[in-house]
Amino acid sequence: MSAPPWHLRSLLDSFRTTAEIRTGFERPFWVANISEIFERLSYYAVFAALARYLHEALQFPTDQAASLSGLFGGAVWVMAIIGRTLRHRIELQAAQFGSAANSI
Repeated sequence: MSAPPWHLRSLLDSFRTTAEIRTGFERPFWVANISEIFERLSYYAVFAALARYLHEALQFPTDQAASLSGLFGGAVWVMAIIGRTLRHRIELQAAQFGSAANSI
């Protein structure tokens, strides 16, 4: 019996690889990854919806709508950094206060 053509071998190999991947990870791994995919899709959909709303409903020019959407995206990143910094400082102060209160 001759070997199958290269494209069928490739397809069979990809089926085997997919089966190995699917059975190689626990269910929580897949739940977390699928949740992450939906989170990213919703995150980027907000920018698309905002640009479309600015352009179509509020009649902003395309370049201005795109710039404002980009500014919004930048603001989201900056706010996350600021929020993490503030949270870290608050937690650090709480930890220092807690250790000082325990030493009394």
